[in-house]
Amino acid sequence: MEKTVKAAENLIDAQTDYTVAWLDSLEDVNRQQTKKYKQLAEATKGLENDREYLEGLNNENARYVDQLKQVRGHLDTLEKLVGEVDEWSKELEVKVRRMNQERS
Repeated sequence: MEKTVKAAENLIDAQTDYTVAWLDSLEDVNRQQTKKYKQLAEATKGLENDREYLEGLNNENARYVDQLKQVRGHLDTLEKLVGEVDEWSKELEVKVRRMNQERS
């Protein structure tokens, strides 16, 4: 009977040691995961800041794009005007030559 009690005691001790070791390893895994989640939370904060910054840049760029479109429209108009002025100046050159030839 004493051997049976001793064997049961040893079995209970072994199971207890196993359970404690298993719980220790679970606690360690839990700590590691908690640390990773904290790091991810910090990274998320950084990403949120980056997102807000990039949205600001995007909004600023959108304003510049609108301004560039307006400038492009003005340039197109100026190019047409320059073309017309160039044609008029050529016509004037021809008229001036004719007038000079008629005077000569």
